[in-house]
Amino acid sequence: MKPAATLSTLIFATCVMLLRPAAARAQTPPDFTIANPPESPAQVIHPRDTFPFVATQVVSGFGGQLSGAATFANLAPGGYRVMIEHVSIHGRTPAGQRLWGVVHPCDNLKGSPWGTTGVATTAVIEDPTSTNSIHEGIANTALYVDPGCVATVAIQRNASSGGFGAWVTLHGHYIAPHASGR
Repeated sequence: MKPAATLSTLIFATCVMLLRPAAARAQTPPDFTIANPPESPAQVIHPRDTFPFVATQVVSGFGGQLSGAATFANLAPGGYRVMIEHVSIHGRTPAGQRLWGVVHPCDNLKGSPWGTTGVATTAVIEDPTSTNSIHEGIANTALYVDPGCVATVAIQRNASSGGFGAWVTLHGHYIAPHASGR
């Protein structure tokens, strides 16, 4: 009888432990600091509070033009913010040229007025005649855009022969007002 009693005691103890509330089971690690007291919880953004966002602008230059800019106006509708998570560039230049971009912040964003994030690209020869190159690049960002902001991505190349074209895309999500802490 002794082994059966021990087994039933073990099963009972396991059931009691598993059925305890999650809060009772959770332990705060000793090196973990809670910054927000219970009466003032931190804002947590849940997937249900966000809506996908993608915007693309085309920039092109000819006749020796070295640069251009993709401007994105009216990104955030009233009552929302846009969180730009990635900026990507797909471009085309004559072979041997480099192409890159710099993300310029809106007035409501902290950062240098000339740019915050560089977008480097990698070039691949497009055709067997080695005439053109395709450039691809993406940069991770964390930029909040408020209504009225005009975000800009400056495109630059290192040579003036021929023309260039670039598709600049902002990827991110809209954040509902209650989720953004406003």
